[in-house]
Amino acid sequence: MDVDRLDDRALLRAYVRRGDLPAFEAVVGRHQAALLRFACALVGDTHAAQDLVQDSFISLSQHAERVLRKQGRRGDGSVYPWLATVLRHTAIDRYRSEQRRREVGPADEAALAEPAVDEAREEPSDLWLAVDQLTPLQRGAVLLRYRDGASYQAIAAALGKSVSHVGVLLHEALARLRASPALREEVLP
Repeated sequence: MDVDRLDDRALLRAYVRRGDLPAFEAVVGRHQAALLRFACALVGDTHAAQDLVQDSFISLSQHAERVLRKQGRRGDGSVYPWLATVLRHTAIDRYRSEQRRREVGPADEAALAEPAVDEAREEPSDLWLAVDQLTPLQRGAVLLRYRDGASYQAIAAALGKSVSHVGVLLHEALARLRASPALREEVLP
């Protein structure tokens, strides 16, 4: 079977019907890097992001038949939107669970991510510090759009929002970044 020419739906079907592990590995290979970038944007910690990605693929392996039934013949046959949704929900659940363990009070989804620091640098730039102050959805949209070059449609699928909501998220995020005093001094003369 030439896995490169098959869409995700066909690969999942082979995995469900015949237990075809190379087919499932092909799905993982297609989406792992993009899912990891999304997870890093969401939680800001590489190790936590890797755990989230792994858990998303485990969930896909356990629920592949149900994913195929729900997906039907809709869309382009990609499971990335489903994986991104599972990842986002798992990240929120883990955040809430951690907050309960710490007994800090009610979970605040806006505080989902720790500041993302580029591990190659000792200190983050003012730009990254400002990006870290955005809400998780705004930060995710900004990183997917301007770091990864994702289309509005791809961002909407990854975040589980409408395309118009992605536009609003990006507009609000850019307005907050433009208003940041540190950025005005550093970037805007």
